[in-house]
Amino acid sequence: ELGGGALLDLGVYPAWFLHFVLGAPKSVTTRGSLAATGVDAQSTSILEFDTDVQGIMTTNLRATTPQIARINGTRARLEYTGPFLGPSGFRVVAPGLDPVEWFDRSGFSWGEGLCYQVPAVAQHIADGLTESPLHSLDDSLEILAVLDEGRAQLGAI
Repeated sequence: ELGGGALLDLGVYPAWFLHFVLGAPKSVTTRGSLAATGVDAQSTSILEFDTDVQGIMTTNLRATTPQIARINGTRARLEYTGPFLGPSGFRVVAPGLDPVEWFDRSGFSWGEGLCYQVPAVAQHIADGLTESPLHSLDDSLEILAVLDEGRAQLGAI
């Protein structure tokens, strides 16, 4: 009744990442299981986009899983080398070529990634903005719709 579960706790991060890369999906298919409390304990979701592209995201409260992200294309793939939500790095891998790597040299660890967000929010407030030009309220609602659809398919709503 109060919410909770893997999708609301952890799912917002991969859902945000997929939205950032691909926009809002046209459909969501989620499979998983519920905890004894009735919240979703683990899930895998396939998001379908208008561009005939799929995004896959997983959440899990029962096991520790890596915080990785990959973007696979027809000519190369981009792999995050650390947690994809905070300062880390990425590698571009293409057949027949040496991988190209970039690493964040800020010295901030994953949990310190908010150090970028706090000054941005302060500047938006100072500028009189009511939402970020980089992440709108509509973006947030589209991401929550993905999480709610997954929870509904699992019977957690």
